[in-house]
Amino acid sequence: CCALIIAFEDDVLTIFVIYTLALVPIPLLIIQFTFRPGLRWISAVYGYSVFLCAVGWEIWWTFGILYGDPVNVRRESKTLNKFIPQSINWLVNSLADGTVTLLGILLLSLYRAKPLAKLYSVHSIQLRGNDVRVSGSQGKREQFDNLTEYIALTQYV
Repeated sequence: CCALIIAFEDDVLTIFVIYTLALVPIPLLIIQFTFRPGLRWISAVYGYSVFLCAVGWEIWWTFGILYGDPVNVRRESKTLNKFIPQSINWLVNSLADGTVTLLGILLLSLYRAKPLAKLYSVHSIQLRGNDVRVSGSQGKREQFDNLTEYIALTQYV
């Protein structure tokens, strides 16, 4: 009795997490795509990662294309088979995999927030011998003795 309740709760939690990871980013990406056109690359990366996950492994994994059983046979849980059926399992899992990519972008942007902001304002970097010349979006030009000095100065700005 208790094992059945715990197993059901685990299945419910699994269903909740998978659908949350799959569906929550979509409206957020639509809002970001509409109101922040400079960050449209994030939506493109999400779309590409979902496509690559679907074509790369989710479809053949779900349907057991290469010497395997389909997901509805491999799963022991009838609850998971009911709420995440085989016909949409590949799509839901691909969307959730794309969310993992978004979380990676978020972590990188939090870790490197200031240097990434500085990179957005850089128009060109010229390397001439040991000199580095940087032209910014406001017309400012800076010169550094070498690339290591430039990287060291911009890393913690």
